[in-house]
Amino acid sequence: MTVRTAADMDERVQLDALQLEILRVTVDTIPIQVWRMQADGRVTFLNRRWLDYTGLAREEVLGLAWRSAIHPDDLPPLLAEWRRLRATGEGGEFEARLRRHDGVYRWFLMRAEPLLDASGTVVGWCGANTDIEARRCAEHALRLIVDTIPVMAWQADADGAMEFQNQRWRDYTGLALEQAVGWRWAEGDLVHPDDLPGLLTSWRAILTAQSPGEAEARLRRRDGEYRWLLFRAEPLRNEAGTIIKWFGTNLDIEDRRRAEDSLRQAQAQLAQVTRVTTLGEMTASIAHEVNQPLSAIQTNAEAGLRWLARPEQALAETRRVLHSIIGNADRASTVIQRIRDLTRKTTPEMRPIAIGTAVEEVLLLVAHEASVHKTVIRTDLAHDLPVVRGDRVQLQQVLINLLVNAMEAMAGLCGRPRDILIRTRPYEDGIVVEVEDSGPGIDGAEIERLFDPFVTTKPDGMGMGLSISRSIVAAHGGRIWAKANEGPGVTFRFTLPVRDPKTESDVPAD
Repeated sequence: MTVRTAADMDERVQLDALQLEILRVTVDTIPIQVWRMQADGRVTFLNRRWLDYTGLAREEVLGLAWRSAIHPDDLPPLLAEWRRLRATGEGGEFEARLRRHDGVYRWFLMRAEPLLDASGTVVGWCGANTDIEARRCAEHALRLIVDTIPVMAWQADADGAMEFQNQRWRDYTGLALEQAVGWRWAEGDLVHPDDLPGLLTSWRAILTAQSPGEAEARLRRRDGEYRWLLFRAEPLRNEAGTIIKWFGTNLDIEDRRRAEDSLRQAQAQLAQVTRVTTLGEMTASIAHEVNQPLSAIQTNAEAGLRWLARPEQALAETRRVLHSIIGNADRASTVIQRIRDLTRKTTPEMRPIAIGTAVEEVLLLVAHEASVHKTVIRTDLAHDLPVVRGDRVQLQQVLINLLVNAMEAMAGLCGRPRDILIRTRPYEDGIVVEVEDSGPGIDGAEIERLFDPFVTTKPDGMGMGLSISRSIVAAHGGRIWAKANEGPGVTFRFTLPVRDPKTESDVPAD
């Protein structure tokens, strides 16, 4: 049995008092504001830093009077969060402005944790306030920059749901902040209905690839007008490489799109003029191609009339010449239709094309021209080439231009055959069409300039044919170039990318 003397008890009291004083000094000295409340939210303790900061006496703020130091705009949401914490008995945090002794409000992060008794019942709350004014100022400055930059910016979570849009984005769309948060591209009619499927396909591809990407689509402005925007997205990864956010921008490209449309229209008009000019130079050949079947029709019709005039009608012979008339009429109709296609003024139509068929149609138009120029055209067309995507008329214009140029280049040849070889074959990620002639060739320095506007090797040429051909091929995603042969002549080549079957509708090739 231990016997405590009065001296022992005195020493114990003094030790406890010393420890309490050390604790008080510590709590008053640590560089944060510390407080304690009862379970109902009434303050029972505030450390020296809280009192010094606010300039209030402890007696002034005990109970519920501490609320007077909170900024009036921040008090309602603070009290709402405080009621939630008390109802759940969980710790939490919130941000609010606290008035300093000189009347200046500064932002603080306020954290609260419950005090529990042995049974787990909340009997009070302890908390600490940390000054975050510098952080809030930095955030405000950053927000000001993000809201002021001349581009619409946004942030999405890892799954693509919107978490933030800058002021320019909200001003453009007319959506309020609470409407914009959580918004997805497929919701509502912000994205033009015609562009939405393509945009969603691109967005899903970006999310799947987990890499930066971009797409173009029209987004509705707050006044109802749809304008073209360039959508760009960039992932943010954590230290493990996992995507945790997406950051993106929407850049208004309406003016650029209109300029591109105007340029395409101008190019199409110039290409149409060039086609008409080229066909004008081939008038005799075209007339011959049409006259041949017409002459055959006339001859067969006269023969049929004679057979029908006999006492014993030759029905078998008449039937045969009628079939011949139909065939020649189809041939003349085909030639006329091809000429109409090449001369009419239409908007380029990008469709799946079997390049071999397009080449054979061109050969029908230039056959007589080749005969006039005493030129033999041979073909080496690869079988089972993949289908390309393009405007059939424009691509045939390129081929006609190359063939006519080759014929005219060989017009002065004597002593050797005038041959043209058209070859098609696979090439890298697409196909290549080659037009090889046996002409006099072109100087290396001139080859580099052949595709420049108004450059020509013909005395009466405009110098626009190859320049327009280059524009057409480039618009199809390919390129065109010329190279001197090892022997006589030059070979022109142009490439075309293969269409992606995943993104093309099941449309038969022209």
